[in-house]
Amino acid sequence: MPPKRLSTSETDKTRCPKSVTLETKLKVLRRIEAGEKIVKNCKAMELAISTFQTIRDKKEDIRTYLQSAVPLMSRD
Repeated sequence: MPPKRLSTSETDKTRCPKSVTLETKLKVLRRIEAGEKIVKNCKAMELAISTFQTIRDKKEDIRTYLQSAVPLMSRD
C-alpha cells in the first residue's frame, strides 16, 4: 500500500467561501441566456462551475427577488 500523501502548506489551507453579488449573478444569467459555454464563462469570471450551475438552477428565485426589491437610488 502506498504511503499517505504528505501535508503541504498549500493543501493545509482551507478555502473560505466567497459571496457572489447580485450584479455578478445577473451577469452570469445574461451569459447563460446568450448561449455562451459554461466552462468559458467560469474561467472569464473566475467562478466555479458549481456556482454557475447553482445560479442557473435558481434563476427564477433571483428574478423574483429583483422584481420585489426596492430600488436603492431614487429616479428624479
